[in-house]
Amino acid sequence: MHYEVKIVIIGRACAPVTALVRLLPEARSAVAFQAAVGRLRGEWSKLVSWRDTASEAAQGDLDGLLDSALTMAEQRLSERGEFYPFALVVDRSGATEVVAAGTGSAQRAQELNVRAVVGMRADIRAAALVVDVRLPETGGDGIEVHLEHAEGTALSVLEPYRVEHGAVITGQLEAFSAQRRIWQ
Repeated sequence: MHYEVKIVIIGRACAPVTALVRLLPEARSAVAFQAAVGRLRGEWSKLVSWRDTASEAAQGDLDGLLDSALTMAEQRLSERGEFYPFALVVDRSGATEVVAAGTGSAQRAQELNVRAVVGMRADIRAAALVVDVRLPETGGDGIEVHLEHAEGTALSVLEPYRVEHGAVITGQLEAFSAQRRIWQ
């Protein structure tokens, strides 16, 4: 499955991002997301309730964003061993766009991505903020995806990973409720 994406570049010197995103076979998005939710202990009831109250369209938007975000992050990790923070948004027509800050530190890029997405609120219905994080409890690394929908849902998903000989080896997804950062 392929999704065509429109590239939005913020800042100056930034390498272009591929305009075609290849998604993994069908099982990745909804099934993987539901499995992550199913593995939660204390947060189970809070996370299940978002699916109970969110429209099918919102669920589809967030599942698609999670799938695209993890796929893009894993691809960049495989190619470069790291990735710079980026965001994905679903516009009002349902098209997915990449938002990427092009300069400065990773923290500054993350701040610029949040600002850019907040500025797009009137024109989008869902967003994912994607960062490479250090996991203090294990000393490992993880892909953190903050997902938010205009309907009100906000949650984060964490995928632990390690890179061995250019191959990205991922761990079990963990999902948890999150504070709204885009539609406050």
